[in-house]
Amino acid sequence: MSPTPREPVDAISADIKCRIINMLWQRGVSCLKNLDMEVTNGTVKLRGTAPSFYERQLCLTCVQHIPGVFQIVDDIKVEWPAELTSTSATTA
Repeated sequence: MSPTPREPVDAISADIKCRIINMLWQRGVSCLKNLDMEVTNGTVKLRGTAPSFYERQLCLTCVQHIPGVFQIVDDIKVEWPAELTSTSATTA
């Protein structure tokens, strides 16, 4: 039996990134548009903003369940929407 050729590392990283984007989109994660992602050898670096801690945690949980992801570097900041911060400032 002849050995099967391995996919290049770039192709595997691109596939993981595509799977992450699809999962986040299917779950309706709104921070997807503000998210920057870098995938290298099973390590996913996430940068960007999320509108709530729930959205941030949902994003991280989804990424955890992608086959081929071995480590997550989380640099997602929570930035509350402007309409929430201005409303709470006027009522306080």
